[in-house]
Amino acid sequence: MSLSLLSFVIMLSLALLSLGIFSLFNNGRDQDADAKSAQFLGPFGNAILQWWFFFVVSPLTRFSLAVGLTPNALSYIALAFGALAGAFFCLGWLEVGAWTLMFSGVWDMLDGRVARKTGRTTRYGGFIDAVLDRYIEFFMFVGFAFFLRTTALGAFATAAALGGSLLVSYARAAGESLGVDCTGGFMQRGERLALICLTCLTDRSTTAWLGLPLGTTVVWALLLVGLASLATSVYRTVWIAKRLASPAEPKAGGQSA
Repeated sequence: MSLSLLSFVIMLSLALLSLGIFSLFNNGRDQDADAKSAQFLGPFGNAILQWWFFFVVSPLTRFSLAVGLTPNALSYIALAFGALAGAFFCLGWLEVGAWTLMFSGVWDMLDGRVARKTGRTTRYGGFIDAVLDRYIEFFMFVGFAFFLRTTALGAFATAAALGGSLLVSYARAAGESLGVDCTGGFMQRGERLALICLTCLTDRSTTAWLGLPLGTTVVWALLLVGLASLATSVYRTVWIAKRLASPAEPKAGGQSA
């Protein structure tokens, strides 16, 4: 069994095992999960899958609280894993990079939970968290750009995914700066990372089975991320613009460009 297929089987087995434990011991809804707005699997992805995820990482939350890790420390741990994942993608170590990127995402999700449980929710922490998320995506996509540098399609797919991802984040940030919050859309950060990780875990086996060069399904995934992210950014742009143009919207100082 190849490393790619073995990694996928291990991840699937652990997921199914944890789902069974979750169904037996889950005590109800999760506030943080309910606050999310994932759209990848509709209401199902918005509810049960996110409750399950936060149930799975709850031991890490308790560990972080027990050893006194601050929300900002967790953000920097996530950044370190994200940078390491980018390095692994540069080397073509897709499976290792995927696992490292997943660890980065887990630690990134914990900072908000720890902040709320310890009463350390601050504007500084929110700023650091949001900006470091963009750095993590930068490292990830630079890694893919180097790994896929030998083909024009690979370079284009990586550029499209990076550009689309940044546009999604910028549209929200620009709206929030003017008092309009929009978190909707199909391809948000969680969906992007999940799709990329799953593809990297299975690419080696899939491309070998199809007789294609290594990284081909990664290119397809990046193209999908780029297209869906662009659509999400357009949706957010239109949604925010309509509310800013509404007659009921108070006039705010701004700049035209």
